[in-house]
Amino acid sequence: MTFDTMVLMKKTSSVERFSSMVELVERSDITFALVKDGFTDNFFKHSDNQYFRELYERMDKSRLPLTSGEGVRKVPPPTC
Repeated sequence: MTFDTMVLMKKTSSVERFSSMVELVERSDITFALVKDGFTDNFFKHSDNQYFRELYERMDKSRLPLTSGEGVRKVPPPTC
């Protein structure tokens, strides 16, 4: 069994390296979402990890894309 996880980030003028998703969320001002009813959505929804469940609760689930293509189109273009 295989699966893919896609992460989209808008590049900013300051580039930092993050060693984990927890560090990324806590050290940056990001908006995040998942593909509705996808593997990653279910992972966060049913995780044994309280932090991941809290992240899931912070998402606006009414706006989750139905496909990864729709999610790509929802990412605003970069501003220069």
